[in-house]
Amino acid sequence: MNETERFHWLDADQRRYLQKTYLEAPMPRGREGLVYRTRPGHLDQRLVDGKRHVVFNSYYLQPAVCKKAWALRRSGQYYLTFIGCCVRRDHNPERFFDQCYEVEDYTELYDILSSAGPWAVSSVIQPLINGAIAVEAAARTGARAVVDINDSLYYMSRDPFGFECRLEARILSEASAIVHKMPGWGVDKMRADWGFETPDWLVHSLPEVELFQDCGGYRGDRPPKLVFAGGIIPYHIAVSKRHENHVMDPLIHSVCANQGELTFVVNQNARNMFWDEHRRYMDFQDTYPNFSFEKGVPFFDLPAKISTQDFAVYWENIPESSYNPDHFAINMATKIFSYVEAGLPILVHTKAPYIHETVVGNGFGLSYELNDLDRVVDLARGCDYGRLCANLEAYRDRFNSRMVKDLLDQALDAEAGRQPVKSMDTADAGLGGGPPPRPETRASRAKHARVT
Repeated sequence: MNETERFHWLDADQRRYLQKTYLEAPMPRGREGLVYRTRPGHLDQRLVDGKRHVVFNSYYLQPAVCKKAWALRRSGQYYLTFIGCCVRRDHNPERFFDQCYEVEDYTELYDILSSAGPWAVSSVIQPLINGAIAVEAAARTGARAVVDINDSLYYMSRDPFGFECRLEARILSEASAIVHKMPGWGVDKMRADWGFETPDWLVHSLPEVELFQDCGGYRGDRPPKLVFAGGIIPYHIAVSKRHENHVMDPLIHSVCANQGELTFVVNQNARNMFWDEHRRYMDFQDTYPNFSFEKGVPFFDLPAKISTQDFAVYWENIPESSYNPDHFAINMATKIFSYVEAGLPILVHTKAPYIHETVVGNGFGLSYELNDLDRVVDLARGCDYGRLCANLEAYRDRFNSRMVKDLLDQALDAEAGRQPVKSMDTADAGLGGGPPPRPETRASRAKHARVT
């Protein structure tokens, strides 16, 4: 298939961009030695053994994708396929999917998914080729295209009307349904500027009951043990690619110089992680004996690994960041729910209001200011740890993964132009503090001219 035949629903310059940037470009490094290469079956079947067939797609096997699949698979009503670009064997895709496949390149990804006719194709929007291919499958075979917004360029870019932003807007406008992790106002803001009318569902990676760990018994009579778990971009890449919010030096200095213990547990997504490029942070272990840099584990092993700590810390280097500041205001990091699974009270800064209101508003976290990071250790030592743990346990007993399946059912039933029967509002998941009301329908937003 040539360039002009692919993505016919996009403008010519957008088609060329996808062709040159992804289909004709080398694949990213770190995925050498593909493992899951048995061609998946049933890709032309909406139902497999009477079960709805859903094909999930993301570059890596992301925890948020696995948690959605886990909720569906437990119901016994879905046959699930994962097709991605880099799947580590230790991430155990068989636990969540009936079949798994790693593509050789984006051209193979296009060839497989654009001709697939399952019940639905659910793709994480970034990189943009993924979301575009889900819509392509819908256009060519009638499969539902569910686009999963993990991070949107609308909030990562300083110009929401730049070329790549307009391409993302077009993909969202052509999808059958959108799932995301933003507060309602965050989606409303995108709709107002980008003009898409696609129905959306708020579906968080809520705590998984099977992974719960007991809370600890920290009494403040020793320096606290803090953990930061998640993705850390090597320093030189963070600076050169304008992801300065990933520059971690200030957190290390502020905690360790004030006698706190700090452990980084760093995600392993790629097959080859190039650990030598993290040497800047590893070398801090020589400066601070109370700092530890550890390789991460799959998300389902993370709660048990970090449960020996006293607190988790949520931190972003916002003062040095080039992102749109609203990115941090609407973000709900998946790691927050891993911390809850681990039974760890969370230290949260005030520049992440959605996370802050969820954690502090529900009483299982402590609030700090980014410009007063040196106080974090004393804040942790002086808290009522037992009360924080009691509130955490009450939160996760009430708001957990059992809530997710019904919402995904609705998104997977969506047709273009149809509105949700129910959408999880922030209060429905205990997000933003206060007692959660009964779930309510979120009405369709006002129509706007489509961004092209």
